[in-house]
Amino acid sequence: MAFLEMYLNGEWKNLSSFGTVSSVDVQSSSSAITVTGGPITSVGIINLSFNPSGIRLDQFAVPTANLDINNKNLINVAVPTLSHHAANKSYIDSKTWISSSITDFSSAAITAAKTISLDQFAVPAANLNANNKNITNLATPTLSNHAADKYYVDNRRLSDFVSPNADISMNTNKIVNLATPTTSGDAVNKSYVDSRTVNDLTAPTSSFSMNSNRIINVANPTSLQDVATKNYVDTSIGTSGGTWQTYTPNILAVTTAPTKPNNHYIRGVYRITGKSCLVSITYTNNGSRTGVANGSGYYIFTLPSGVTLDTSKIYLVDGNVSSLGYYNAVKGTVLGYGIVTNGPFQIENNIQVYSSQTHKSFGVPNGLMLFRMNVDIWRTIDSGSFPLDCGDWLSYQFTAEFPIL
Repeated sequence: MAFLEMYLNGEWKNLSSFGTVSSVDVQSSSSAITVTGGPITSVGIINLSFNPSGIRLDQFAVPTANLDINNKNLINVAVPTLSHHAANKSYIDSKTWISSSITDFSSAAITAAKTISLDQFAVPAANLNANNKNITNLATPTLSNHAADKYYVDNRRLSDFVSPNADISMNTNKIVNLATPTTSGDAVNKSYVDSRTVNDLTAPTSSFSMNSNRIINVANPTSLQDVATKNYVDTSIGTSGGTWQTYTPNILAVTTAPTKPNNHYIRGVYRITGKSCLVSITYTNNGSRTGVANGSGYYIFTLPSGVTLDTSKIYLVDGNVSSLGYYNAVKGTVLGYGIVTNGPFQIENNIQVYSSQTHKSFGVPNGLMLFRMNVDIWRTIDSGSFPLDCGDWLSYQFTAEFPIL
């Protein structure tokens, strides 16, 4: 048996409620159904007209197959609230897309996807592969987790980077344009290093090896812990370490130097120990006075080359021998002794040795002067007393030790 239902006034009506008729003429509207004629059967419905404008989609049964929209838009879709709700364009445009849910890769979909900004996608759960392509138009980063563009990196200074926690290899390249360092942790440039002196270095705490090299241009020492120079050592203990050395002394005079005879012998030996010099001088001639000239003033015997008598360590007599008298003349410090011998009878006189600057008013050269001592007379050996042309032959022999600079 067939039934006919009609939607009427907001609800479905079973036409059987209108009675059994042989035929039905059905007209449908939102407000009335008119039935006329005989009984209603499934084949007896004629002139059926249907107006769906008043019927909602939710009043239809749930579809059992896909709905074909026939390339039409489904409009006035509400904002979805559940996961199975249809989404409108506004909702989609305002949300982040998850790439795994995109299944339509048609050209239209790709074109539409190009209009979607990256911030609308979900946060990636894995690394992004740029496939050797550039990411362009990056803004300047402001937070530590922002991506940096090339301009930002190229304009970074070393001071903008975090302090390294490991060594940095320069791969045999230089670091140039370094400023002059001001604190102990600053890197130093070549100019700073080249201008440093030993005084700028910290005192060593262990022995320092020169690796068989010299230390040059050292000043003469003044305190006990100063480094000694070769010159200081040579003049203090002698270039041969305090051994005897030979030299040829000369005989000068206060006013005019004498000329020794052609046939003469003069030799000197000396030894330096510390700040002291020991010298021994011998002069003789064999009686020939050829070429001799006595000079003028008392005689002065020169010292070895490089040896200077330290007159600050001895007493000097300030004045002339003739004006002070013989007693006053020998008030200076005695540096040594010897003998003078002359003539065929070998007349000998003892000799005392003084600094030639004992009479410093003369401003005489650095050297040694001799006083002969006799029972009744003390005289300097000079151009008037035992001069170089005295007697048939003449001999001076003496030794002296004196402080030196």
